[in-house]
Amino acid sequence: MVLDTIMPSFSFLVNNLLSCFLEVETSLFVSVFCLFNISCPSNVSSMNCDLKQELDKLRKRFELTEAENVYLNKSIERIDKELHEATGTSFHLSHQIENSKSG
Repeated sequence: MVLDTIMPSFSFLVNNLLSCFLEVETSLFVSVFCLFNISCPSNVSSMNCDLKQELDKLRKRFELTEAENVYLNKSIERIDKELHEATGTSFHLSHQIENSKSG
């Protein structure tokens, strides 16, 4: 019964984590692609400034994704611990039921 509530949460977290990685990977690809397709301005320093701004945006997004990753990893560790505790409790209860049927 406890396992039924824990496992969907664990699956949700894993799927959410994979989704975050895919989203960041796609976003980085699109950003790099766009950078290479920028029409070259006459002023090279202007282009350099634009590239630095884009790099700063990507760095901030990466940092946010890293923070989300840390949070999700901690959540997965917590849920894994709860799952092991629930498994132990389930085993203990099953053993008690089996003993009460035998006795």
